[in-house]
Amino acid sequence: MPPISRTPIAFAVAPSIAPIVLSLYFGSNGPGSLMLFILLFGAAFAYGAALLAGVPLYLLLRQRGWDRLGTIVPCGALLGLGCWMFFLFAFPLFTGASPKNFYEVFVNLGVFDFLILPLLLGAASGLAFWLIARPDRNRVAVAA
Repeated sequence: MPPISRTPIAFAVAPSIAPIVLSLYFGSNGPGSLMLFILLFGAAFAYGAALLAGVPLYLLLRQRGWDRLGTIVPCGALLGLGCWMFFLFAFPLFTGASPKNFYEVFVNLGVFDFLILPLLLGAASGLAFWLIARPDRNRVAVAA
């Protein structure tokens, strides 16, 4: 039996980090239904982003030989920040929120929630992805 590729497992596990942490962080003060909503909506968003952006980014990095830990983690952080920004802009538009409510969301989010948290969650997802996939172990040695 051939060995199982670790990359699909990494793509299945790593995106779940952000929705779990976000549901605990933002939903812990509200009702359980809020936590569940954040978890489910966040998971759908995270896995969609992994499929639409993460897979092509990983394939590009892998093709160029830039799939080391020092590249995957910062790319994960930037991808997490980009997804968070897209979510913050897209969610109010899809829900029909007024521009006033949209502005209040940005004012009420501090620097940590607006910038640092998504960077940390993206980096954590990138680290988890790299630790599971371990693309450095799949390299073929080239004879000199």
